[in-house]
Amino acid sequence: MTGFLLLIVLSASEDGRYSIAERQGYLEEALLGLTALPSDKVNDIRRYVDAISRTKCRSEGYRLRIQWLLHATRRNCRGFAAGDSRSHCEAASDVIVVNKLAEEAFLSVETRYEIMKKRDFRRELTRELDRRYATLTADLVVSGKVSKCAQDDHLCQSRGIDAYCLEHADQSDLSWHHCAAAIAWFIATSARVHAERGD
Repeated sequence: MTGFLLLIVLSASEDGRYSIAERQGYLEEALLGLTALPSDKVNDIRRYVDAISRTKCRSEGYRLRIQWLLHATRRNCRGFAAGDSRSHCEAASDVIVVNKLAEEAFLSVETRYEIMKKRDFRRELTRELDRRYATLTADLVVSGKVSKCAQDDHLCQSRGIDAYCLEHADQSDLSWHHCAAAIAWFIATSARVHAERGD
């Protein structure tokens, strides 16, 4: 899987439009990766991406930062057994990195400033982002584009997300990959939490 990251890198020099099969394939693998890994592993990846994005690659240009994050997350995933576990880690990492890069698209400077005043501002930042992802996902559900999808039907969900985010990107300032990664994160993590609780 090349992942969302290459879509972002390439979109700077190309038209950013990829085939339906490519877009939906990325989304299907992302949903699978996020749901297949245990919650603690996904949260470890999220913390790792948060940590490295604050330190080693903050001053790099956008494209270099993406390439560095891609390299760092792939290296981090080598700790997983080769095969499905590693590919799930890579898929989950791609979504998490895109969401990290998209934070400014979801939160205004003023909102981020208010959050920074909180005692545990990193936790509050995560909560606020998750609320924004939930709102976006709720709008997807209301649109009816995933209404016929079973909870574990990642292909059906990927088709709905793709169609919704293409329309949303045309109607707002939120790009396709930022929209898609946010929704994939929320759908997958919500499904995994319910599964782990036995709901």
